[in-house]
Amino acid sequence: MRHSRRKCALLAWAVALCAPQLGGSAAASSPAATSPPAFGPPVKVIETTCGGCYEPSVAVDKAGRVFVMAYGADRIAVSDDGGETFRQVAGPPKTFPVFGDAILHVDGGGHLFVIGLGFPIGVQVSRSSDGGRTWDANTFFPAPDADRPWIATGPDGRVYVAFKVNSVELVYRSDDGGVSFGLPAIVAPPGDTVQIAGPLVVDAGGRLLQPMFTGGLLTSNALQVAVSDDGGRSFAFHNVYDPPSGGAGGYFPIPSVGTDGVRRLAWVRTSDTAPEAGNEVLVASSGNRGSTWSDPVRWAGPPVVASPWIAANGGALDVAWYKLTGGGTTTSLLFARGAPDGSSIESTTVAAGIVGRPTMPAPQNSANTDFAHFAHLPDGRAVVVWSDGAVWLSVESPSRGRTRAHHPPR
Repeated sequence: MRHSRRKCALLAWAVALCAPQLGGSAAASSPAATSPPAFGPPVKVIETTCGGCYEPSVAVDKAGRVFVMAYGADRIAVSDDGGETFRQVAGPPKTFPVFGDAILHVDGGGHLFVIGLGFPIGVQVSRSSDGGRTWDANTFFPAPDADRPWIATGPDGRVYVAFKVNSVELVYRSDDGGVSFGLPAIVAPPGDTVQIAGPLVVDAGGRLLQPMFTGGLLTSNALQVAVSDDGGRSFAFHNVYDPPSGGAGGYFPIPSVGTDGVRRLAWVRTSDTAPEAGNEVLVASSGNRGSTWSDPVRWAGPPVVASPWIAANGGALDVAWYKLTGGGTTTSLLFARGAPDGSSIESTTVAAGIVGRPTMPAPQNSANTDFAHFAHLPDGRAVVVWSDGAVWLSVESPSRGRTRAHHPPR
């Protein structure tokens, strides 16, 4: 997200920790608990020379190679051994001063994609066919007002790029694997505006889904999904969550599609039962391709900062998020695995005492990213990244017992 908008969003959510901004519907239910996964010790993957190394992103290919990049980094960390050791490769070539909001993505054919904002002039998406050693495609989208780009790939090899410009989302499609792109679809709900949009996802049948908060204010917005059955040419909108009073939430709603075809969304919203405590993580699901959605289930209580991340994992659902600690001066990164219907959940702390960005005042300094981020190894174990001066990574242990919170060495 662009710096000015990020500061506004952080300020808005910091205020939410102290005041009941988003009161509304009945409290979401809380599921029972089960044993959480355990994580190994942290590994430093990108050093502090990368300008703060916040907003990290991670992706894993079918061979188990792990790729990590962060805002301000001009390189990508690559692991050939499942996250135990890393080597550095150069990031994609660029012609602008800052590459921000970077997201990594790997498609089914093993191509590595990097998408990010080229401040102050637009969006760039790059493709590598050899794990980042070389870059065989670079496409630039001139858009000075662009914000938070996303990328997704379909089973047919199509590549989709989306980013917000003013009050609409633009969705581009490539039919040649990301080498070239056609004209965009302009996506916005009829008679309304896009406030902020989450990632695109594509299911096994090539259908697209993108969640977004619509409306002009945090205190009165709604959560909707845009769904396309024709390869991104047109989109239909469906309501996910529109409480009778207050707003549906903020930051980025994060989607996932499981092997069962069920769509799920995770987002943050101020707690109904304790609004003075701040934000909680909610999850809703749809079994009919996004047309209708379940009531949300609460996966994590307040005070949550930034957006969670969610991904289906076999018969389970994984969710990660940041929680404010130390009176708002630090955060902890938490991870939970539970049944997809929310019938059993328990979280574990992957990292604690995260300072994040000490150049910013508390509590904004602890929100060192727009969202938590993780990916899965081929065997289903999670790989979680975070920033604390440098970029750190922790891999889920093969044995699924309890784990203690890790404090990275300074």
